[in-house]
Amino acid sequence: MNQHHLLVRQIKSNVRQFAIFLPLFVLLTFNSCTVTYITGYDEMIDETTTEMLHDFNMFFIKLQRAIKSKDGGEDQKIAHFQGYYDELEVDLLVLETRAAYMGKKSSQAKGQVEILKQSLHQFKADHTEGFPDDDDDIKTDKRNGINSCFNSIIMLQKQLKDTGKAN
Repeated sequence: MNQHHLLVRQIKSNVRQFAIFLPLFVLLTFNSCTVTYITGYDEMIDETTTEMLHDFNMFFIKLQRAIKSKDGGEDQKIAHFQGYYDELEVDLLVLETRAAYMGKKSSQAKGQVEILKQSLHQFKADHTEGFPDDDDDIKTDKRNGINSCFNSIIMLQKQLKDTGKAN
């Protein structure tokens, strides 16, 4: 019983010491941490747009290969790429939804997302009509235009993340 009493006493002493040092520990911990609120930055928009940029360029390389195949346009038909276009629509919905809730910065983000959406829908319409086999124009103009749309959204998010302001 004596050992039990000593053990209980030691635990109480440790609890008192812990209770004394806990507020000091919490105070020091919170004072040493810096919390930065980033106005307007949306990680989901940033990550989704970067992923979409990658996916578009991968899709474009495959489409370009199909265009160069000179098989009369069979392997470049939109039906062979429908999975990409379905994913694209989902990603565009995510971007539109997220941009709508960015507060004061939403008008610029929404505008950029809308331009990207229109560009991608125009590309899909062109794809639906079909590209001539070995069409060299598709190599740069259309891809570069759409990549510029992606890059403008990514650059806005970087500015918002780094400075909290859109330039």
